[in-house]
Amino acid sequence: MSSTGDFQRVYSQLVELFLMPLLQGGEVKIPPLLAPSCFELLEAFAKPITEADLRVARLLHIQALNLLPLKSIPWPSPSLIACAATLSHLAYLLDPLLSKPWYQRAFARAYGWAYEWVDHLPPPESVGEAVVRHLLLQSFRALRRRDITINTWIATYHFWGRPVPWNVTALPKLRRVRFTLNEERSLAEIIRLKSQEVKNIPGFTSLYEQAFARISPLDTLLNPTPALELDENKAQWLSDRFLRMAICNAFLQLDTSSLLELLGKITINATSYPHPHRALVVSFSLEVLLLWLLATSHPQETSFRSQEASFCAALLCKAWDHEKWKQRLGPLSPKDWDKVLHLKRMSGSWPTSTIEQANFLLEHTSPSFC
Repeated sequence: MSSTGDFQRVYSQLVELFLMPLLQGGEVKIPPLLAPSCFELLEAFAKPITEADLRVARLLHIQALNLLPLKSIPWPSPSLIACAATLSHLAYLLDPLLSKPWYQRAFARAYGWAYEWVDHLPPPESVGEAVVRHLLLQSFRALRRRDITINTWIATYHFWGRPVPWNVTALPKLRRVRFTLNEERSLAEIIRLKSQEVKNIPGFTSLYEQAFARISPLDTLLNPTPALELDENKAQWLSDRFLRMAICNAFLQLDTSSLLELLGKITINATSYPHPHRALVVSFSLEVLLLWLLATSHPQETSFRSQEASFCAALLCKAWDHEKWKQRLGPLSPKDWDKVLHLKRMSGSWPTSTIEQANFLLEHTSPSFC
Protein backbone atom coordinates (compact mmCIF):
# COMPACT_ATOMS: atom_id res chain seq x y z
CA MET A 1 0.00 0.00 0.00
CA SER A 2 1.82 3.05 -1.25
CA SER A 3 -0.08 5.75 0.63
CA THR A 4 -2.78 6.39 3.18
CA GLY A 5 -5.00 7.44 0.28
CA ASP A 6 -4.68 3.98 -1.27
CA PHE A 7 -5.37 2.43 2.10
CA GLN A 8 -8.53 4.48 2.58
CA ARG A 9 -9.77 3.51 -0.90
CA VAL A 10 -9.23 -0.22 -0.31
CA TYR A 11 -10.67 0.04 3.20
CA SER A 12 -13.83 1.69 1.84
CA GLN A 13 -14.24 -1.20 -0.60
CA LEU A 14 -13.76 -3.66 2.24
CA VAL A 15 -16.65 -2.03 4.10
CA GLU A 16 -19.00 -1.51 1.15
CA LEU A 17 -18.41 -4.67 -0.91
CA PHE A 18 -17.69 -7.20 1.82
CA LEU A 19 -18.75 -6.12 5.29
CA MET A 20 -22.12 -4.49 4.58
CA PRO A 21 -23.59 -7.41 2.59
CA LEU A 22 -22.01 -9.87 5.05
CA LEU A 23 -23.96 -8.33 7.93
CA GLN A 24 -27.15 -7.89 5.88
CA GLY A 25 -27.15 -11.41 4.48
CA GLY A 26 -26.66 -10.18 0.90
CA GLU A 27 -24.29 -11.13 -1.91
CA VAL A 28 -20.72 -10.75 -0.71
CA LYS A 29 -18.02 -9.61 -3.13
CA ILE A 30 -14.35 -10.01 -2.41
CA PRO A 31 -12.67 -6.57 -2.28
CA PRO A 32 -9.00 -5.87 -3.02
CA LEU A 33 -7.03 -7.43 -0.19
CA LEU A 34 -5.42 -5.28 2.48
CA ALA A 35 -1.77 -6.18 2.95
CA PRO A 36 -0.72 -7.04 6.53
CA SER A 37 1.61 -4.01 6.42
CA CYS A 38 -1.55 -1.86 6.62
CA PHE A 39 -2.02 -2.90 10.24
CA GLU A 40 0.16 0.02 11.29
CA LEU A 41 -2.15 2.43 9.41
CA LEU A 42 -5.34 1.25 11.12
CA GLU A 43 -4.99 3.54 14.13
CA ALA A 44 -5.29 6.60 11.89
CA PHE A 45 -8.70 5.42 10.67
CA ALA A 46 -10.23 4.28 13.95
CA LYS A 47 -13.28 6.52 13.52
CA PRO A 48 -16.36 6.61 11.25
CA ILE A 49 -15.10 7.96 7.93
CA THR A 50 -17.88 7.02 5.52
CA GLU A 51 -21.65 6.66 5.50
CA ALA A 52 -21.12 2.93 5.03
CA ASP A 53 -19.09 2.90 8.26
CA LEU A 54 -22.00 4.43 10.14
CA ARG A 55 -24.40 1.89 8.64
CA VAL A 56 -22.09 -0.95 9.69
CA ALA A 57 -21.98 0.47 13.22
CA ARG A 58 -25.79 0.63 13.34
CA LEU A 59 -26.17 -2.92 12.01
CA LEU A 60 -23.69 -4.29 14.52
CA HIS A 61 -25.34 -2.42 17.37
CA ILE A 62 -28.79 -3.78 16.49
CA GLN A 63 -27.44 -7.34 16.29
CA ALA A 64 -25.46 -6.90 19.52
CA LEU A 65 -28.62 -5.92 21.38
CA ASN A 66 -29.90 -9.45 20.81
CA LEU A 67 -27.12 -10.60 23.13
CA LEU A 68 -26.33 -7.72 25.48
CA PRO A 69 -27.80 -4.30 26.34
CA LEU A 70 -24.79 -2.39 24.98
CA LYS A 71 -25.05 1.40 24.81
CA SER A 72 -22.61 1.58 21.90
CA ILE A 73 -20.18 -0.57 19.98
CA PRO A 74 -16.55 0.28 19.15
CA TRP A 75 -16.76 0.20 15.36
CA PRO A 76 -14.48 0.96 13.67
CA SER A 77 -11.51 0.17 15.90
CA PRO A 78 -8.12 -1.05 14.63
CA SER A 79 -8.64 -4.59 15.91
CA LEU A 80 -12.16 -4.83 14.45
CA ILE A 81 -10.94 -3.63 11.04
CA ALA A 82 -8.17 -6.22 11.30
CA CYS A 83 -10.80 -8.90 11.95
CA ALA A 84 -12.78 -7.79 8.88
CA ALA A 85 -9.59 -7.82 6.76
CA THR A 86 -8.77 -11.32 8.02
CA LEU A 87 -12.24 -12.58 7.10
CA SER A 88 -11.96 -11.09 3.61
CA HIS A 89 -8.70 -13.02 3.12
CA LEU A 90 -10.33 -16.24 4.33
CA ALA A 91 -13.20 -15.71 1.88
CA TYR A 92 -10.81 -14.95 -0.98
CA LEU A 93 -8.89 -18.20 -0.43
CA LEU A 94 -12.11 -20.16 -1.03
CA ASP A 95 -12.62 -18.69 -4.52
CA PRO A 96 -12.74 -21.65 -6.96
CA LEU A 97 -10.88 -19.61 -9.60
CA LEU A 98 -7.75 -19.81 -7.45
CA SER A 99 -7.59 -23.53 -8.26
CA LYS A 100 -6.47 -22.63 -11.79
CA PRO A 101 -2.69 -22.99 -12.38
CA TRP A 102 -2.30 -19.35 -13.43
CA TYR A 103 -3.67 -18.19 -10.06
CA GLN A 104 -1.19 -20.15 -7.93
CA ARG A 105 0.95 -17.10 -7.15
CA ALA A 106 -2.10 -15.07 -6.13
CA PHE A 107 -3.27 -17.93 -3.88
CA ALA A 108 0.17 -18.29 -2.26
CA ARG A 109 0.37 -14.55 -1.56
CA ALA A 110 -3.13 -14.38 -0.06
CA TYR A 111 -2.44 -17.52 1.99
CA GLY A 112 0.67 -15.95 3.51
CA TRP A 113 -1.13 -12.67 4.14
CA ALA A 114 -3.99 -14.46 5.87
CA TYR A 115 -1.60 -16.08 8.34
CA GLU A 116 0.05 -12.70 8.97
CA TRP A 117 -3.32 -11.05 9.68
CA VAL A 118 -4.20 -13.85 12.11
CA ASP A 119 -0.90 -13.32 13.92
CA HIS A 120 -1.61 -9.56 14.11
CA LEU A 121 -5.00 -9.98 15.79
CA PRO A 122 -4.90 -8.78 19.40
CA PRO A 123 -7.33 -10.11 22.03
CA PRO A 124 -10.52 -8.06 22.57
CA GLU A 125 -10.09 -5.11 24.91
CA SER A 126 -13.72 -4.95 26.11
CA VAL A 127 -16.94 -6.92 26.26
CA GLY A 128 -18.38 -4.71 23.51
CA GLU A 129 -15.49 -5.47 21.18
CA ALA A 130 -15.67 -9.19 21.98
CA VAL A 131 -19.37 -9.23 21.10
CA VAL A 132 -18.80 -7.38 17.81
CA ARG A 133 -16.03 -9.79 16.85
CA HIS A 134 -18.37 -12.68 17.61
CA LEU A 135 -21.06 -11.14 15.39
CA LEU A 136 -18.58 -10.73 12.52
CA LEU A 137 -17.55 -14.37 12.80
CA GLN A 138 -21.16 -15.52 13.13
CA SER A 139 -22.08 -13.68 9.93
CA PHE A 140 -19.06 -15.17 8.16
CA ARG A 141 -20.01 -18.70 9.26
CA ALA A 142 -23.48 -18.13 7.75
CA LEU A 143 -22.04 -17.63 4.24
CA ARG A 144 -23.38 -19.91 1.53
CA ARG A 145 -22.26 -20.50 -2.05
CA ARG A 146 -24.40 -21.76 -4.91
CA ASP A 147 -22.55 -24.11 -7.23
CA ILE A 148 -24.06 -24.81 -10.65
CA THR A 149 -23.03 -27.20 -13.41
CA ILE A 150 -24.71 -26.98 -16.83
CA ASN A 151 -24.37 -29.49 -19.63
CA THR A 152 -25.12 -28.59 -23.24
CA TRP A 153 -24.71 -30.56 -26.44
CA ILE A 154 -21.19 -29.17 -26.96
CA ALA A 155 -19.73 -28.40 -23.51
CA THR A 156 -20.00 -28.55 -19.71
CA TYR A 157 -19.93 -25.28 -17.73
CA HIS A 158 -19.19 -24.81 -14.05
CA PHE A 159 -20.30 -21.71 -12.15
CA TRP A 160 -19.08 -21.95 -8.56
CA GLY A 161 -20.46 -18.99 -6.64
CA ARG A 162 -21.02 -17.00 -9.81
CA PRO A 163 -24.14 -16.09 -11.81
CA VAL A 164 -24.92 -18.03 -14.97
CA PRO A 165 -24.60 -15.84 -18.13
CA TRP A 166 -27.80 -15.63 -20.14
CA ASN A 167 -26.26 -17.05 -23.29
CA VAL A 168 -25.31 -20.32 -21.54
CA THR A 169 -28.98 -21.23 -21.02
CA ALA A 170 -30.30 -19.70 -24.26
CA LEU A 171 -32.25 -21.98 -26.63
CA PRO A 172 -32.45 -24.77 -24.05
CA LYS A 173 -34.21 -27.34 -26.24
CA LEU A 174 -32.05 -26.82 -29.28
CA ARG A 175 -28.78 -26.82 -27.29
CA ARG A 176 -29.94 -29.55 -24.86
CA VAL A 177 -29.29 -27.46 -21.74
CA ARG A 178 -29.36 -29.51 -18.52
CA PHE A 179 -28.60 -28.43 -14.96
CA THR A 180 -26.66 -31.38 -13.56
CA LEU A 181 -25.79 -29.59 -10.32
CA ASN A 182 -27.56 -26.76 -8.56
CA GLU A 183 -26.52 -26.91 -4.93
CA GLU A 184 -26.06 -24.44 -2.10
CA ARG A 185 -23.02 -25.25 0.01
CA SER A 186 -22.34 -24.20 3.58
CA LEU A 187 -19.08 -22.53 4.61
CA ALA A 188 -17.94 -25.67 6.45
CA GLU A 189 -18.48 -27.76 3.31
CA ILE A 190 -16.69 -25.21 1.12
CA ILE A 191 -13.67 -25.26 3.45
CA ARG A 192 -13.67 -29.07 3.44
CA LEU A 193 -13.79 -29.24 -0.36
CA LYS A 194 -11.06 -26.61 -0.71
CA SER A 195 -8.82 -28.41 1.78
CA GLN A 196 -9.07 -31.53 -0.40
CA GLU A 197 -7.98 -29.48 -3.42
CA VAL A 198 -4.92 -28.07 -1.66
CA LYS A 199 -3.68 -31.19 0.13
CA ASN A 200 -0.12 -30.23 -0.79
CA ILE A 201 -0.43 -27.01 1.26
CA PRO A 202 0.04 -27.80 4.97
CA GLY A 203 -2.15 -26.11 7.54
CA PHE A 204 -4.99 -24.94 5.30
CA THR A 205 -7.77 -26.17 7.60
CA SER A 206 -5.88 -25.13 10.73
CA LEU A 207 -5.64 -21.58 9.32
CA TYR A 208 -9.42 -21.26 9.61
CA GLU A 209 -9.47 -22.86 13.06
CA GLN A 210 -6.79 -20.49 14.33
CA ALA A 211 -8.44 -17.48 12.72
CA PHE A 212 -11.86 -18.23 14.21
CA ALA A 213 -10.35 -18.71 17.67
CA ARG A 214 -8.35 -15.46 17.47
CA ILE A 215 -11.23 -13.42 16.04
CA SER A 216 -13.80 -14.46 18.64
CA PRO A 217 -12.88 -15.95 22.02
CA LEU A 218 -16.64 -16.02 22.67
CA ASP A 219 -17.33 -18.36 19.75
CA THR A 220 -17.02 -21.61 21.72
CA LEU A 221 -18.77 -20.10 24.76
CA LEU A 222 -21.84 -18.95 22.83
CA ASN A 223 -21.85 -22.12 20.68
CA PRO A 224 -20.84 -24.71 23.29
CA THR A 225 -20.17 -28.35 22.48
CA PRO A 226 -19.08 -31.23 24.75
CA ALA A 227 -15.53 -30.69 23.47
CA LEU A 228 -15.33 -27.14 24.92
CA GLU A 229 -12.21 -26.36 26.92
CA LEU A 230 -12.78 -23.45 29.32
CA ASP A 231 -9.32 -22.11 30.11
CA GLU A 232 -8.49 -19.11 32.29
CA ASN A 233 -8.58 -16.68 29.36
CA LYS A 234 -12.11 -17.71 28.44
CA ALA A 235 -13.24 -17.84 32.07
CA GLN A 236 -12.62 -14.11 32.47
CA TRP A 237 -15.59 -13.33 30.19
CA LEU A 238 -17.92 -14.85 32.80
CA SER A 239 -17.35 -11.80 35.02
CA ASP A 240 -19.71 -9.65 32.92
CA ARG A 241 -23.28 -10.13 34.10
CA PHE A 242 -25.11 -9.79 30.80
CA LEU A 243 -22.55 -11.74 28.80
CA ARG A 244 -22.70 -14.50 31.41
CA MET A 245 -26.48 -14.66 30.99
CA ALA A 246 -26.08 -15.07 27.23
CA ILE A 247 -23.49 -17.83 27.72
CA CYS A 248 -25.73 -19.48 30.30
CA ASN A 249 -28.64 -19.53 27.84
CA ALA A 250 -26.37 -21.06 25.20
CA PHE A 251 -25.32 -23.84 27.60
CA LEU A 252 -28.93 -24.60 28.46
CA GLN A 253 -29.63 -25.40 24.79
CA LEU A 254 -27.54 -28.57 25.17
CA ASP A 255 -29.23 -31.87 25.97
CA THR A 256 -29.10 -32.95 29.62
CA SER A 257 -26.32 -35.51 29.23
CA SER A 258 -24.03 -33.16 27.27
CA LEU A 259 -24.76 -30.25 29.63
CA LEU A 260 -23.95 -32.13 32.84
CA GLU A 261 -20.81 -33.74 31.44
CA LEU A 262 -19.55 -30.42 30.06
CA LEU A 263 -20.19 -28.54 33.32
CA GLY A 264 -18.56 -31.31 35.30
CA LYS A 265 -15.49 -31.30 33.05
CA ILE A 266 -14.93 -27.53 33.10
CA THR A 267 -15.51 -27.34 36.87
CA ILE A 268 -13.10 -30.18 37.66
CA ASN A 269 -10.49 -28.59 35.39
CA ALA A 270 -10.96 -25.26 37.18
CA THR A 271 -9.72 -26.69 40.48
CA SER A 272 -6.17 -25.86 39.41
CA TYR A 273 -6.97 -22.25 38.40
CA PRO A 274 -6.10 -19.22 40.56
CA HIS A 275 -8.97 -18.37 42.90
CA PRO A 276 -10.54 -15.52 40.87
CA HIS A 277 -10.88 -17.68 37.76
CA ARG A 278 -11.85 -20.77 39.76
CA ALA A 279 -14.57 -18.79 41.53
CA LEU A 280 -15.97 -17.58 38.20
CA VAL A 281 -16.20 -21.11 36.78
CA VAL A 282 -17.68 -22.69 39.93
CA SER A 283 -20.23 -19.88 40.34
CA PHE A 284 -21.17 -20.11 36.67
CA SER A 285 -21.57 -23.89 36.80
CA LEU A 286 -23.80 -23.69 39.86
CA GLU A 287 -25.88 -20.97 38.21
CA VAL A 288 -26.42 -23.08 35.08
CA LEU A 289 -27.10 -26.22 37.15
CA LEU A 290 -29.72 -24.46 39.23
CA LEU A 291 -31.48 -23.09 36.17
CA TRP A 292 -31.39 -26.55 34.60
CA LEU A 293 -32.84 -28.09 37.78
CA LEU A 294 -35.64 -25.52 37.98
CA ALA A 295 -36.54 -26.09 34.32
CA THR A 296 -36.61 -29.89 34.51
CA SER A 297 -39.72 -31.69 35.68
CA HIS A 298 -37.87 -34.22 37.81
CA PRO A 299 -34.17 -35.16 37.70
CA GLN A 300 -33.59 -38.75 36.63
CA GLU A 301 -30.91 -40.92 38.21
CA THR A 302 -29.79 -42.06 34.76
CA SER A 303 -28.62 -38.48 34.05
CA PHE A 304 -25.78 -38.79 36.60
CA ARG A 305 -24.06 -42.00 35.61
CA SER A 306 -20.85 -40.41 34.33
CA GLN A 307 -18.20 -39.08 36.69
CA GLU A 308 -18.61 -35.52 35.40
CA ALA A 309 -22.41 -35.56 35.72
CA SER A 310 -22.36 -37.01 39.25
CA PHE A 311 -19.78 -34.38 40.23
CA CYS A 312 -22.16 -31.66 38.99
CA ALA A 313 -25.04 -33.05 41.01
CA ALA A 314 -22.83 -33.40 44.10
CA LEU A 315 -21.66 -29.82 43.67
CA LEU A 316 -25.23 -28.53 43.61
CA CYS A 317 -26.29 -30.70 46.55
CA LYS A 318 -23.37 -29.72 48.76
CA ALA A 319 -23.70 -26.02 47.90
CA TRP A 320 -26.75 -25.84 50.16
CA ASP A 321 -24.60 -27.04 53.09
CA HIS A 322 -22.34 -23.98 52.84
CA GLU A 323 -23.85 -20.70 53.98
CA LYS A 324 -21.86 -18.56 51.52
CA TRP A 325 -23.07 -20.64 48.57
CA LYS A 326 -26.58 -20.96 49.96
CA GLN A 327 -26.86 -17.17 50.00
CA ARG A 328 -25.44 -17.02 46.47
CA LEU A 329 -28.03 -19.44 45.10
CA GLY A 330 -30.91 -17.70 46.88
CA PRO A 331 -34.20 -19.04 48.28
CA LEU A 332 -36.26 -21.64 46.45
CA SER A 333 -39.96 -22.34 46.32
CA PRO A 334 -41.19 -25.51 48.12
CA LYS A 335 -41.68 -27.21 44.74
CA ASP A 336 -38.15 -26.41 43.59
CA TRP A 337 -36.68 -27.35 46.97
CA ASP A 338 -38.26 -30.80 46.55
CA LYS A 339 -36.12 -31.24 43.44
CA VAL A 340 -32.99 -30.46 45.46
CA LEU A 341 -34.04 -32.95 48.15
CA HIS A 342 -34.66 -35.56 45.48
CA LEU A 343 -31.16 -34.90 44.18
CA LYS A 344 -29.75 -35.28 47.69
CA ARG A 345 -31.50 -38.64 48.11
CA MET A 346 -29.89 -39.87 44.89
CA SER A 347 -26.43 -38.86 46.12
CA GLY A 348 -26.19 -42.11 48.09
CA SER A 349 -25.43 -43.94 44.85
CA TRP A 350 -22.57 -41.64 43.87
CA PRO A 351 -18.91 -42.34 44.71
CA THR A 352 -17.88 -40.93 48.09
CA SER A 353 -14.74 -39.47 46.53
CA THR A 354 -16.88 -37.44 44.09
CA ILE A 355 -18.95 -35.92 46.90
CA GLU A 356 -15.80 -35.16 48.95
CA GLN A 357 -14.15 -33.52 45.93
CA ALA A 358 -17.19 -31.31 45.35
CA ASN A 359 -17.37 -30.37 49.04
CA PHE A 360 -13.64 -29.56 49.14
CA LEU A 361 -13.95 -27.31 46.10
CA LEU A 362 -16.86 -25.39 47.63
CA GLU A 363 -15.03 -24.98 50.95
CA HIS A 364 -11.97 -23.46 49.27
CA THR A 365 -13.78 -21.24 46.79
CA SER A 366 -15.79 -18.11 47.46
CA PRO A 367 -18.79 -17.18 45.28
CA SER A 368 -18.16 -14.77 42.45
CA PHE A 369 -20.43 -12.12 40.84
CA CYS A 370 -22.63 -11.79 43.93
